[in-house]
Amino acid sequence: KLSQIMRLKVLLHRAYIDLLTGRLKRSTRRVQSIYQINKSYLPGKFLEAQVLFARKKYEEAQRRLEQVAARLPNEPKVQLLKAILLRRLGKAKEAISSFLQIAQQNTRFVWPRLFLGNMYLEQKNTTNALLHLKLALKAEPHLLHNQSNPSSYYLIPQLFARMIKRFQSTRQAPRSIYVAAAGVSHYQLNNRRKAFRQLRRSLALDRKGLAANLYMAQYLYDINSLSKSYRHAARAYQVYEQHPIAAQILGLIALK
Repeated sequence: KLSQIMRLKVLLHRAYIDLLTGRLKRSTRRVQSIYQINKSYLPGKFLEAQVLFARKKYEEAQRRLEQVAARLPNEPKVQLLKAILLRRLGKAKEAISSFLQIAQQNTRFVWPRLFLGNMYLEQKNTTNALLHLKLALKAEPHLLHNQSNPSSYYLIPQLFARMIKRFQSTRQAPRSIYVAAAGVSHYQLNNRRKAFRQLRRSLALDRKGLAANLYMAQYLYDINSLSKSYRHAARAYQVYEQHPIAAQILGLIALK
């Protein structure tokens, strides 16, 4: 027999798959099954908040999320979803304030800066949009995979779809930064092929772009295309005065 913890994890994973594939009723039933085993299981409550979000029951999602936040007040992913909910509820000022607070407290967490860039872009405030996107695109090498410790709670990719679409479709200059932001977003969501396409577009617009070169170098390193990875890392290393992230990727290539 499976242990209780393992049963909870299996149900959580299946509920997440149902949510990803749009089977909201089934994911809701899975959450109910989780609660039959353990009513206070935090990952289940966090997932339920996302199910409610997907069903556009934003106020209910907010209440469920508050229960999680009461026990994990400093968890970045919980705080991020709270800020996204504020945005969907039309509370733009509060959402911006929340994203800023998350970004300041978790300087290595990419998402809040990307969302700030998206919101300012939506408001046609390109100065602030570019400011936050440039900060987001300075990810450190081990954070290109963006694991927000200490939790490994699920965040559904649909939360980020509108933002990525806006980055991809923006025609304002410098376009290379917006396209790079789309590529970085896809990379963080583990959509590597989509990330590759956007990063390649960004480099076509500006071959010296820092984020596009670093993420492209990391992507190519991940698929063991070392000579191509070397070219992008070396370009970033030379153009940006021996950039430390580029140096680390070059070092990893040398070790291989």
